[in-house]
Amino acid sequence: MKKIAVCAALFCTATNLFAFDDQDSVPKNKNTESAVVKSLRSESSKLDSRLIKLMSGDQVSVVIVNGKVQVRAFPAGDIGVLVSELREVGATKTKIRGKYLTSWVPVSKLGHVAKVDSLKYATAIDSGSGNAQSWKRYITSQQPTGKVVSQGDRAMLADNVRKHLGLTGKGIKIGIVSDSFNSLGNAEKSVKDGDLPGLNNPNGYTLPVNVLKEGPSNNNDEGRAMAEIIHDVAPDAEIYFYSARYGLEDFADGIRQLAAAGCDIIVDDWFYFAEPAFQDGIINQAIDEVTENGVLYFTAAGNFGNNAYDSPFVDSGVDMGGEFGRMHDFQNGHQETVTLFDGSEHTISSIPIVLQPGDTTGLYLYWDDPSILANANGDFPDGDMSIILIGDRNGKRMPVSWSVIDNTRSGVPAESNSYQNQTNQPLNLSIAIGLVRGNAPRGIKFINFAKNFGFAPFSGALVGHANAEGAFTIGSVNYWNTPQFGNQLRAAGYSSVGGATPILLDPTGNPTAPIFRNKPDLMGPDFANTSFFGNGDADNDGFPNFDGTSAAAPHVAAAAALILEKYGPLSRETVWNALTTTALDMGSDGFDFSTGHGFVQIDAAVASLDDKPSVYRLELFDQTSGNLIQTLFDGDDIDLTSQSKDINVNVRALVNNGKNNDSVNGVRLGISGSEYFYRFDSSPTYTLFEDSDEVGLLSGNYFLTSKLSVPGVYTPFDFYSFSFVKNEK
Repeated sequence: MKKIAVCAALFCTATNLFAFDDQDSVPKNKNTESAVVKSLRSESSKLDSRLIKLMSGDQVSVVIVNGKVQVRAFPAGDIGVLVSELREVGATKTKIRGKYLTSWVPVSKLGHVAKVDSLKYATAIDSGSGNAQSWKRYITSQQPTGKVVSQGDRAMLADNVRKHLGLTGKGIKIGIVSDSFNSLGNAEKSVKDGDLPGLNNPNGYTLPVNVLKEGPSNNNDEGRAMAEIIHDVAPDAEIYFYSARYGLEDFADGIRQLAAAGCDIIVDDWFYFAEPAFQDGIINQAIDEVTENGVLYFTAAGNFGNNAYDSPFVDSGVDMGGEFGRMHDFQNGHQETVTLFDGSEHTISSIPIVLQPGDTTGLYLYWDDPSILANANGDFPDGDMSIILIGDRNGKRMPVSWSVIDNTRSGVPAESNSYQNQTNQPLNLSIAIGLVRGNAPRGIKFINFAKNFGFAPFSGALVGHANAEGAFTIGSVNYWNTPQFGNQLRAAGYSSVGGATPILLDPTGNPTAPIFRNKPDLMGPDFANTSFFGNGDADNDGFPNFDGTSAAAPHVAAAAALILEKYGPLSRETVWNALTTTALDMGSDGFDFSTGHGFVQIDAAVASLDDKPSVYRLELFDQTSGNLIQTLFDGDDIDLTSQSKDINVNVRALVNNGKNNDSVNGVRLGISGSEYFYRFDSSPTYTLFEDSDEVGLLSGNYFLTSKLSVPGVYTPFDFYSFSFVKNEK
């Protein structure tokens, strides 16, 4: 069988893993700024606000390596001349990307960069964010050593697939794209404890992780946490890693490098806030490119729920001028009078919010202008927009924070606004949107990537490459909210909802009819144990719990590797059908934009591709409550000592019809080695023990057997024997 490569990339929801720096605010202390920096704060500046803030010594969400920051630079004329002149001021690793270039520039030389004649404009490249719902480095002297097993493994029934079918991911490579793998320097401990493969793994899984590109220093190693999950589900798989922290362009390059390394599955959990919302950006395009060549690509849906707003731009007729522009009408009935710094007053439409002490807004605004992050040789945005926060100042409602990027120069139709409540009282703020210049867009969207502060209406927040056509987009379910842990399926509240953001531009930037994609595709488990990474110890078992869609995506990607191991290379359509048609439905019947096609059940997906029908799982239920008591597989011991003496038990036989779709209309079940009852029935549930059945009250060992029936003739396909223990109390 051809070797299959599986590669994984990171998507986590992490608080404070991102910052929004492209805005101004009042009051602002400019006394500490140098004359050079003050002179750069003008419309004619060649540097964006993040680079200017970096010169001031402010904290900015960019990666700095050896004193250099990565920039996106646009030429005033010949791009070759710009390459040469930037090299003269110390720029390195310069790559021409079309109408612009990316390069690493010394922070100490940014003032010189601003004076380069061949430079039209330069913007800082941010480092993106993961999709871990929350994170803290988990260090405690009480933490036990030894192998940690993700509870998501059980929730998907992947453990039973390994046990009963012997599938372990052998011959499959699994790669990860995330922040970092061994930035913290503790990967070897994970290997020695059995939580990662490597030369010193005590369980014989000795293929080391192949790091194609490591993340910057002092990162969180979320990628290593993803690797631990993948190793739990597919322990024989070979793992690859590529850091996503070096910009969108490098992210797209990394996807192609993983595919070139032989990866048949790639999974990521990372997100860049500048990714186009209404256009397939360069990451989407890289995903679609590798999937067309046979790679399966999995990505995290994001952790922003429905914390978003969508609308066409509606001109309210109010123009506040300057950096604010023509104001959008939210048509929500909320009006307020805003006083500008020149004393002029304007009655505008806005969305009121309440920001609690210590909380920070994380607003990002998108609209449907072309992006150079979709087509590096295409048009720049026609429009320049601003997202504004209104608050109380000197007894009046005034702008307190607003975005300031000139999008017609940056090439990116996106703006951000971050504002922290540093008081000890709640702040009554309002969100407003302005069109500074250009034509009114067909679509605008803003998302609050920080804590929900209760604005309405709510809209799906799934955007960027989570909306890529070729990706398996994975939402999250807390592992304890699954049948295998005794509870009904329920999506995590933060799992991003799809369906609200259409594709309105083709990759070249031309308008197209709205395209709504059915995302997310599937749901996977999160809040799973790792050895070091997570949001505290939520289940009090001594290990941290990794939450967010960043944890869900590697679970499902590794589960897909088990399918590929059994059946060899398969098309995306074949794997997609296997996973989606066997998933446990959630929410409304069939697909929905909150839970996709449902929660992954890997044993059912594997069985659906088999040549012949089979009973792939039997489940015992409490007849009265309907709660799942036990999932049964061949050779499993069943212990009901924790159940009440007079419990009535139902058994459900889960059957697949095989890839030829042979019709199965009945299951023969037996007890203690002889036929107990025989049913031809479309119903999958059969009563096993009734009050009147003496066997239901006796102690002893019982064997449960099953055989399949097809129309016209009884044909035994499979025989299952189970040790069933019912003890007197």
